[in-house]
Amino acid sequence: EAALAAYNLAEMLLSQGHVTQAERLLLDALPVVKAARWREGVCDIQRQLGHVRIEQGRFGEADALLEDTAEEYLKIGQPGSARDTRLVQAAGQIQAGNEAGGRALLDRISQDAGDDLVMMAPKIALLRAIASARQGRFEEAATQCREGRKATRELELDYEDGLISRIWLSLPEQRFADAEREEITASAERLQDLGVETPPRSFSWSEVITPGT
Repeated sequence: EAALAAYNLAEMLLSQGHVTQAERLLLDALPVVKAARWREGVCDIQRQLGHVRIEQGRFGEADALLEDTAEEYLKIGQPGSARDTRLVQAAGQIQAGNEAGGRALLDRISQDAGDDLVMMAPKIALLRAIASARQGRFEEAATQCREGRKATRELELDYEDGLISRIWLSLPEQRFADAEREEITASAERLQDLGVETPPRSFSWSEVITPGT
């Protein structure tokens, strides 16, 4: 139970951009769940550690860890968790400059998701928008932000809605009606109400993560 509590706290800290604190909790919890031979728990922690490695710019290490973790999820009959892990892997590939690889992975996830696609749609749209923006395809990124926000509002996902809104507002050459800009801005600012002062860098297109930072 202590390891599970540590994992949940680390997940929250990571979503708020507190990478060092999250890493410490995850590394402390990992040997505990390994000793208990709790395979799913090991995978859960490794998935979050993969995200930590992306935030640290350790892209090769992150990709290998996430690949192994996704395969392990499949072995223990958790395909949904495997897809969630692939989403993190796609985020890492995009941040590493492999936008094409990240897009291909997102396509694969979308094709395999089945009924789970509804819940995954906001994060997929978010990552597609980041990939497009990093390639200078800003109108395409804006379209993906619009689609992603539609999904987040239907699912009432304030965190994802805030992340997508933040990206949309940062895109150059965007024109909004006053009411629309105010609504999108309010959504982005709502992240602070969720305790998020600095979102994870892997959920941004303009702040490039360099290896080892």
